[in-house]
Amino acid sequence: MKQVLARFEEALEIDPVSEAAHRAMRLALGGKWFGSDEIALRFVREAVRQHPEAPALAALLVDIHADIASHQRRTSEDVSRYFQRPEIWQEVFPAAERYAAAHPTDAWAHNNLAWLAWRGDRRDLAKREFAILDGDFDDDAWDDDMTPEQALAWAESPAP
Repeated sequence: MKQVLARFEEALEIDPVSEAAHRAMRLALGGKWFGSDEIALRFVREAVRQHPEAPALAALLVDIHADIASHQRRTSEDVSRYFQRPEIWQEVFPAAERYAAAHPTDAWAHNNLAWLAWRGDRRDLAKREFAILDGDFDDDAWDDDMTPEQALAWAESPAP
């Protein structure tokens, strides 16, 4: 772990908000390597707190929550319930919006927001993002549980 930390610190000397360095450190601090989801989440939260001007770090916050949700997953509904929890929603959605605002023409950013809106059961926000996308779907932002076309149909359907 000392070598990983040393490389991370070297990268930060070059670029204090390096997305690649923070992404690699987040992975190293995760449960698969040297830590846990909780440790990795604390690391990402601290990076976002220290560098609110860096939208790519905010995107890492969404990524770590998606990983945590998938690790706790029993069903697709469990993942959605995770993102519907108010404390989770209040953290991830503003982070994803910040990233999209910094990259307004990036289809992945708006697909990611639409995915979060679907997971968070927010039809209004999903409709807004699909209107921005105007059919420019990026499958990399979606998981196996729902295609963007299915989510669009859901967003346009009346709420039960």
